[in-house]
Amino acid sequence: MSTNVLNEHIAEFPVGEHDEKLVENTHPLDWKNPIPSECYDLVVIGAGSGGLTAASMMAQLGAKVALIERT
Repeated sequence: MSTNVLNEHIAEFPVGEHDEKLVENTHPLDWKNPIPSECYDLVVIGAGSGGLTAASMMAQLGAKVALIERT
């Protein structure tokens, strides 16, 4: 992977080995969106602290949850 263009959403900046590994782990180039289920018990829009808490707690209770971070 080139250190100049790590991801189309990240501007060029001096990149060290740590930064390159961080980008690879948080924005994998081979990521594919999961196939959506037909029906969810809860759809949470926004992965902020409230959205993550709601999605996590409902999933722990056995609900089928979809978490939408961005479109």
